[in-house]
Amino acid sequence: MIRVIAKPSCPPEIDINLDRQPSIYLDNDSLIELAKPGARRTRFLKAFEQKGTLLFSSANSFDLAGPQGGTIDRVEEFLDALGPYWIPLEYNPYTVMDREDGKVSFDGTPCISRGLTEAYFQARMKETKGVVPLDENLFRLGRIARWMQHDREDTLAGNEEIKAAVSRKVARYREEYVKDPGNFDIRYPIQLFDKARPAGFVLRELMRIIAKQAKSHTWMPNDGMDFVHAVVSAAYSDFVLLDRQWAERVRALPLPPNHTRVYYRYEIDQFLAAFEQCVIVPPNVD
Repeated sequence: MIRVIAKPSCPPEIDINLDRQPSIYLDNDSLIELAKPGARRTRFLKAFEQKGTLLFSSANSFDLAGPQGGTIDRVEEFLDALGPYWIPLEYNPYTVMDREDGKVSFDGTPCISRGLTEAYFQARMKETKGVVPLDENLFRLGRIARWMQHDREDTLAGNEEIKAAVSRKVARYREEYVKDPGNFDIRYPIQLFDKARPAGFVLRELMRIIAKQAKSHTWMPNDGMDFVHAVVSAAYSDFVLLDRQWAERVRALPLPPNHTRVYYRYEIDQFLAAFEQCVIVPPNVD
């Protein structure tokens, strides 16, 4: 959830916390499907009135630049209907892993992208000449999703670097596996899950799975970006919706039971039923 805390004679404080469960990540196919008028949209928004936080990354917004006409309008309206119950997701898993490992200081949940909301607030300050209404509409997600697309070219260039780095690492792992499959698990054994470092665990285990698919699955140009989305979303979401291939890979991860429930677009009805029925247990209060 995003809260704006006004302070006398100081810039307001933007407080971002993943404090309303369950956390939900929607890939764009599922997001567009849920945004369509109809029973699915109604069911999701009704359940979301009581529980849930959407994890939304800048990459979600860039991908939305493709849909034209009524589709993008419906998506923005749908996102606005979520109110403050969303957090900006850091899509770069290596950044998240550095936070998990304590290599960079970070206060709060490592998957949160504080820079995004700060940049948006500064842009609003500039637009309004320093007078920004601190109300519930300030961080409307539909408006922010459209604003994110303004820096699309620069950010896409950064994305290409991440994709290239991932693809190089995948190529190295696959080469090692093909050369000596019998010793691959000895060189890269499964390690115990560490709840303080979930992104590191998911990245490592996804890399092992993809390496072992060297002969059965061709690595495609856009797989690098799909990989990084799958890592952070699977590490920090209670519910994650990906495309089918990546959903199956995440399901194959040796994660603890009920760490995350994974679906793809044609399983949206199953996701909605699970979301509606999930019971949120409040944290213990000393």
